[in-house]
Amino acid sequence: MMRNLPNKYTQRMLLLEVNHAGFLGAFDFFYLPIDTETGANRGYAFLNFLDPALAWMFRLMYEGRKMSRFNSSKVITVVPATLQGFEANYMHYAFSRVSRGDPAARPLFLRAAMAWSESDGRVLSG
Repeated sequence: MMRNLPNKYTQRMLLLEVNHAGFLGAFDFFYLPIDTETGANRGYAFLNFLDPALAWMFRLMYEGRKMSRFNSSKVITVVPATLQGFEANYMHYAFSRVSRGDPAARPLFLRAAMAWSESDGRVLSG
């Protein structure tokens, strides 16, 4: 989770910056919550990295730095989110209200979710 983001960042801006910093393909979930009344982001974003080492590298790159746009004095902190893993984020966000709004403000699921058999825990599709 990134905290203290400048509120003018859009989903597209933040994705471009993170991908350009070398993290393209490093995460499978991205969500920058947007205030529907103001259109500004809420100052934090969630990313689920494919590997803990990638999350650690991301933290090393962004922790304590200022973002490149908007001349903001906000200093980024990177902390573990409460929800961990693609499946947990998918289950929480995929059918929530935020997934039905403006496409530029929706959570991004960057791979397919797996369907599980409730009776025996087997993967049905992936």
